[in-house]
Amino acid sequence: MTRTKRGGGNTTWIIGALILVLVIAAVISLNINPNKDNSKTNSASAKMMSEAYAPNFSALTYRGNQISLDQYRGKKVVLTFWALTCPSCKLELPQLDKLAQTNSAVVITVVAATPGQLKEYFKNHSYFNGRDPNFIVALDPNYKLFAMYHVRVTPTTYIIDGRGRIRKVLYGAVSMEYFKAYLNNI
Repeated sequence: MTRTKRGGGNTTWIIGALILVLVIAAVISLNINPNKDNSKTNSASAKMMSEAYAPNFSALTYRGNQISLDQYRGKKVVLTFWALTCPSCKLELPQLDKLAQTNSAVVITVVAATPGQLKEYFKNHSYFNGRDPNFIVALDPNYKLFAMYHVRVTPTTYIIDGRGRIRKVLYGAVSMEYFKAYLNNI
């Protein structure tokens, strides 16, 4: 009687390695310290920060309203660019939703999606369970706002003060505590 060797060992090792990589990526993206400068500026973001004022824009929202950034002058704004397929964005959206409920800032998110895609996304997201978010969702189907703000990775968040000045650019998922810390400093 002969024994045959089974090839399951390699598959198990590969799956284990992938899980480890995903866990490390999640920990790194959530480990953003508000006392450290996380704004790893690239030249486009550095240019945006040096211009001081956030560019105004108009956009249609997920709920069908027209908004502009200028209508929120006098209020702090958290402006986050995200994508439906972004794992870090999926982690950050509940934090943005909770932040919007506190009224400490106007929370506007920008995504390149249709209302139908967003309805399905929020229906399937474990935090939202089909309900609409408390934050504003601006639609950017042609990536014009992404280009205007020089967004290269998602999520990218701009913290804007009441005068319309960009005070901080953040890359990656940010927790509620860090949002509050940044907002308290402006």
